[in-house]
Amino acid sequence: MAIPLTVIVFLSTVSFLAAQESAGSQETESQRIYRETYQAAAADGVISPDEEQLLQTLERALGLHEDVVDEAVGEALRPIIPSRTQVGRWTLVAQNMGWGVGLYGWGIPHVLDLEDKWYIGGEMLSLGATFYLTWKYTENMDLPEARSQMQRYGGVVGLQYGRALNSMLGYWD
Repeated sequence: MAIPLTVIVFLSTVSFLAAQESAGSQETESQRIYRETYQAAAADGVISPDEEQLLQTLERALGLHEDVVDEAVGEALRPIIPSRTQVGRWTLVAQNMGWGVGLYGWGIPHVLDLEDKWYIGGEMLSLGATFYLTWKYTENMDLPEARSQMQRYGGVVGLQYGRALNSMLGYWD
């Protein structure tokens, strides 16, 4: 029984592609080994002559081409840029605006014993100031929702602590 030529061509193509794929993964594994070794050698910020010699020996042992080595070194030296999230920024800004208007908007004119017309100006000024200050404070901050929530809870706890302390010391009597 003869095997058709198309089956032979198909099987040889499949085996050729499988061999190429395994060679490609072996090369990737070699690149990974070299990159990790280079990162370990460069961990202290300088590569000593002994480390350089060991890296060259590893390059020859793995049979890496110069382009592959350059790519692995580039990946090893590429700085890892941490991602910054600001998911909780708006909730923190909104709460601080509420606290600013609720406390300082009427509080500053009241403490300074100003006329009633200053209350509206105080509200507007405190609203704008708390928005701007919170916005600038959190501009470059990594602020996930959990951190924002902890800052908001910290503000509430601080206000309650101040209120309890004022009540205990009799400042509001």
